[in-house]
Amino acid sequence: MPTGAQGLVNKVEGARIERWTTVRVERDRHYDAVTVRLWGRGRDVTREAASGRVVAGSPKRDRRYSEDWTLIRGAAVRGEPRAD
Repeated sequence: MPTGAQGLVNKVEGARIERWTTVRVERDRHYDAVTVRLWGRGRDVTREAASGRVVAGSPKRDRRYSEDWTLIRGAAVRGEPRAD
């Protein structure tokens, strides 16, 4: 697992989405975009890579969080999604 410049590794274990909602749908000349807000929970833990010592968060207690995700595609794209 990659480590940051400070030798730390952050990991969310047991992550699960509890609910979501559409925040925005936009279309312009170049892109189609949809933004969704996700609410979830999981055990968010930051450890020292070398020792495994926990420096933030908890490996035993869930933390609630929310995130906004924006998905985009070219405005000219049509048809079914492709796997490639």
